[in-house]
Amino acid sequence: MSYHIIYGTVVLDLGPDKYGIQTYALLHCGGSSNVYCSRGEHAGMRSRDWSARVVGPAWRLIGCAAEDSAACSGGMLKLAGRGVTPEAYIRHVRRALAAPLPLAAAAGVGIVVKLNIILPAEEDFDTHRLMIKSGRCSKTVSRWPGENSLVYSFAHDELSTWLEAAQLLRRDMMTVEAPAYGRELTGLLRRVRATATDLQRHR
Repeated sequence: MSYHIIYGTVVLDLGPDKYGIQTYALLHCGGSSNVYCSRGEHAGMRSRDWSARVVGPAWRLIGCAAEDSAACSGGMLKLAGRGVTPEAYIRHVRRALAAPLPLAAAAGVGIVVKLNIILPAEEDFDTHRLMIKSGRCSKTVSRWPGENSLVYSFAHDELSTWLEAAQLLRRDMMTVEAPAYGRELTGLLRRVRATATDLQRHR
C-alpha cells in the first residue's frame, strides 16, 4: 500500500487581506511512495512536486495540519519517508508558520508562484482588467472546468491586486515551481530558513 511523503514544507506570508487578516500559503513538496520517475535525470527516484496545500489565515493552516495529521497514525503520511506522530507533524507545520517567507522574497530563493484564474470565455468580467497589470501574462484556452474557459496564468509580480485575487482562489488554482530533488531541494530549504530568519531579525 502506498503512502504520501512530504519532502519539504514552506509557508509563504501573503500579507494582510482586504479585511486586515494576515494571510499565508502552506506549500508542500511531496509525492506518492509508489510513483517513480521513468526518464530524465531523476529516473528511478520517487516522483514529487510542489503544491499549495491551503491558503488562508494562520488558524486555517493549523486546522488543515490537524486534519492531515490523522493520516500519520496509520503511516499514510510521512516526513522525508520517515514515520511521524500526528503531534510531531503539527509541530512541523507550526515551525514553518513561525518563520514564514514573504511572498516578495520567494523568487529570490528559487520559488516561483503563479495564479491560474479561470473565467468563462463568453463573459466579459471587469476582473479581467483588474488582474492584468502588464499584459505580459499568458492566456490559453482550457476545457477545465467549463467547455470553453480562458485560463489566465500570472506570476505573483504581474498581479495588480494579489491579495484580492487570492481571496477568489482555491488552492488548486495556485501553482508552485521550485527544486524538488536532492541537493537542490536541500539548498532551497536552507535558503528559505536563512532568508526568513534574517528578515525577522531586521524587523
